[in-house]
Amino acid sequence: MENLYEILGADPSLSQQDLKRCYQQLLLQCHPDKIDSSGISETVKAELVKKFQTINKAWKILGDKTLRKDYDARWQEHCVSQTWPIQESVQFGEFVSEEEGLHTHPCRCGGYYLIDNTDVLFAVDIISCGSCSLAIRIIYT
Repeated sequence: MENLYEILGADPSLSQQDLKRCYQQLLLQCHPDKIDSSGISETVKAELVKKFQTINKAWKILGDKTLRKDYDARWQEHCVSQTWPIQESVQFGEFVSEEEGLHTHPCRCGGYYLIDNTDVLFAVDIISCGSCSLAIRIIYT
């Protein structure tokens, strides 16, 4: 799970307006239409485009008050979960898509690891089983 505030070079305590200002300043630095592309290699251009896309993705989440609140909660969980022992790594493609945007993966205890589409959007990468304390890392590639 990426730290979206770090991508925007912002502190989580910033107001929505200040966060938007950080986003806009970054866009001026790497927007494909705002940079002088003469004398820049194709590799550098590609890196700037990728950075632009990453910044936009971060802003789409943090720029929406509801998604920002959800992200903040999941980021807190992510930070706490970093201390959990990881049982195994599982490719996201191994999860079974259920109805209503839920995705499940069986745990060895007989329970299930469960994530929803919002978890996928935020690329939540460590989750625990709903029945026991085992944790897995999800690989999104």
